[in-house]
Amino acid sequence: MLLDELVAAGHVRPLGVDGVWGRSAAFEAVVAGFTAAMRDRFAYLDAEYVSFGPLVPMAAFESTGYVSSFPQLIGGVSVFTGDDRDHRALLAARDRGERW
Repeated sequence: MLLDELVAAGHVRPLGVDGVWGRSAAFEAVVAGFTAAMRDRFAYLDAEYVSFGPLVPMAAFESTGYVSSFPQLIGGVSVFTGDDRDHRALLAARDRGERW
């Protein structure tokens, strides 16, 4: 399987969660080369090239239709917004083995 070969070669590194991988410099170079080739190939369309970081706001994400096409590739990030007291409660829950 290709994925097994990529792992064995050190091009991708599993991080313990399905779909979340570390990527080697060589892997990223291939991706960058492919991206550049596609931009060059379709330059005649005069389309704007837009690159997004790994995180986008929920409203922007929902407007893409991505959920309909790739539900298996969706991940979420939660952001802690509590104060010091909330932080201590979070740590205590974690230490008790509870969901935090």
